[in-house]
Amino acid sequence: MKKMLAIAVTAALAAGCFVGCTQPTEPSGNDYSDIYNYGDEYFRSIGERTTLDFDSPDYLYNDFSEGIDERFSMVTGIWGNDGFLKHQGVQADNVFLTTGGDLAIRINGDYYRGEGVGNTNGIRTGAALVTDFDMGPGRFEVRMKAAPRSGVCSAFWTYQYDSADPSENGWNEIDIEILGGGANSFDSIMYTTWQSATKPNTATPALDEVRLSDNEWHVHTFDWYTDYMGTGQGRIDWYIDGELVYYTEKTVALKSGNLWIGAWRPSEFAGDSSFETTYMLVDWVRYTPFLDQAGWIETDYRSEFNSYDKNFPLERIEMTDEMLNQRLANSGFENVDTEETVPKEPFVEDYESFAAVGWKKRTIREDESDGTSVLDAYSGERALRVTKGAVEQEVEGAFEGFRYDLKFWAKKAGSENGELLIRYYTKDGSTISEETISITSAEYAMYEKAITAPEGCAKIRLSLRSGVFDDMTCTYKGQG
Repeated sequence: MKKMLAIAVTAALAAGCFVGCTQPTEPSGNDYSDIYNYGDEYFRSIGERTTLDFDSPDYLYNDFSEGIDERFSMVTGIWGNDGFLKHQGVQADNVFLTTGGDLAIRINGDYYRGEGVGNTNGIRTGAALVTDFDMGPGRFEVRMKAAPRSGVCSAFWTYQYDSADPSENGWNEIDIEILGGGANSFDSIMYTTWQSATKPNTATPALDEVRLSDNEWHVHTFDWYTDYMGTGQGRIDWYIDGELVYYTEKTVALKSGNLWIGAWRPSEFAGDSSFETTYMLVDWVRYTPFLDQAGWIETDYRSEFNSYDKNFPLERIEMTDEMLNQRLANSGFENVDTEETVPKEPFVEDYESFAAVGWKKRTIREDESDGTSVLDAYSGERALRVTKGAVEQEVEGAFEGFRYDLKFWAKKAGSENGELLIRYYTKDGSTISEETISITSAEYAMYEKAITAPEGCAKIRLSLRSGVFDDMTCTYKGQG
């Protein structure tokens, strides 16, 4: 079995403590301290409010060390695709198991130009697992790393839908949604509960010091009660790393639903998906039913608009630092769209405004960019040459204290020195500061710079002003 992490909490969330927990096979009666040995007192004392039924046939614990539990299915389907930024839903081919014993969900953005995924070209696709059975009130937990890129929603939720009459207790859902890259993933999280199509309840509670796109493991939990401590009142408690973040007694779900885990590129509310590929990682997932809850209805729901696949991946992939933390798309400038090759579905930006996929041309002081891909590479076939204007790419979600290693090969494009400008921006687009790297070598040389996002920062723009550039990476290294 995969290693079990037993980490005692020595500080609250405000201290930035990221936790795991042990997974013993037998709890001691209603004393769950051997399992819930972290978090706040309210989280740990759940045995005073209800009884966890570890003996239930519906109890689920999957740490993916021996594969995906047979009670899950991989999903292929599309929903919520009525906005301008069309996506291609979730695809079973984006589900992987890792050599470290985790579940990996791959999400491809606008700049993906790899092999096809399912029956799609792979652009704007994600993946999801769903249980074959419905779950009633209980404790729902997942230890995961949210996908860090803007345009991605990493989620953990229950879902039940009655298409005959969704307005009358026909849409029951409880959500945890983390939007990568943008401010939502920095200082708030989306919690939603539905009781019908006309009774949604969404909250985005602020988080003082928890950065959910920080490449750290976090345990996300919600407790679903339909009869809280015998009062007949419904209630949902949401936790991060065992600390109560938010609760509600409004429009609490009343019907059992399937449990979903997944990440995808949804409609416009998640932001632009200006990246190549990113991953959501799941260490383990658990559902433990409550024994003593009244007032809920057991259903047998299964969506008709999705397809379900149990041909789980057998080979495991190694998650490299480049796969998880490299923030630039098309870092070798090898992919260049043309009129013949530019993807038609889903719609992407005008290919002529890019010098290479992901690298946008920009006019500087009325000097229009002449950035172009050239056969003058340090490695591979192509490099990027700029002598006028600029060619740029942004690193979104670069918050205060986030550290990056910028590395690239470059040389002068002519007799004069070249230049790469690093500019730091606030959430509203105001410039904070900038730094310049001079390109002084006549032949290819390696240039390196350690970057730390300054106070108030939300994104970084790399602006290639002059020179020939190749193999450029900007790798996230953690928080300062």
